[in-house]
Amino acid sequence: MRGKRFVVVEDDELVAEALGKALLGMGAKVKLFHRAEVALNHSNIEDADYYIVDYMLGGALNGIEFLEQLRQKLNKPVHAVLMTGDTSSSFIRAAATHDWPVVQ
Repeated sequence: MRGKRFVVVEDDELVAEALGKALLGMGAKVKLFHRAEVALNHSNIEDADYYIVDYMLGGALNGIEFLEQLRQKLNKPVHAVLMTGDTSSSFIRAAATHDWPVVQ
């Protein structure tokens, strides 16, 4: 983890801060975003080694939509994990069509 760059997109500020502190404690560099739209428009978003993204975000995009748009913007694979508490069949179907692992 030391020296790796992470982007965390999580709309719950407490969860985002806790995850950010844990990553920093392991030597990672972290950028936190509470909205996917802000993250997509941030300069240097493409510099991250890994992305940790909540599925249920408060803005217009969910986590899968964010990662899809990011992949299109970067025109390369995106190393990411989706976090969610959603165990619905609709989420499971949506997540199954993508390469990103899910942490529930």
